[in-house]
Amino acid sequence: MEEVHLEDIAEAASVSVGECCRCFQNMVRTTPNQYLMEYWIEKSKELLMGTEMSVTEVAYAAGFSDSSYFIQCFRKYEGLHLENIENVKIFIWNV
Repeated sequence: MEEVHLEDIAEAASVSVGECCRCFQNMVRTTPNQYLMEYWIEKSKELLMGTEMSVTEVAYAAGFSDSSYFIQCFRKYEGLHLENIENVKIFIWNV
């Protein structure tokens, strides 16, 4: 997956980074970083449910560059610890 930085998006639109963030916030109603984090978490949930990948493999496949950070973010956004992956799959399936 190719990394895209906020500076790249702003440059492509010929606006400043600040203006890019303001436009994004106005259109999507969230910050670019928050949007990306939510996307990565949703992607990781799909991978956890649909594959036999390890937590580390899921972290990298979903877009995280560090599996420890992924575990921390997953816990924050989903309220779940990834120690028991089967319990996580049951929870995701029932949501």
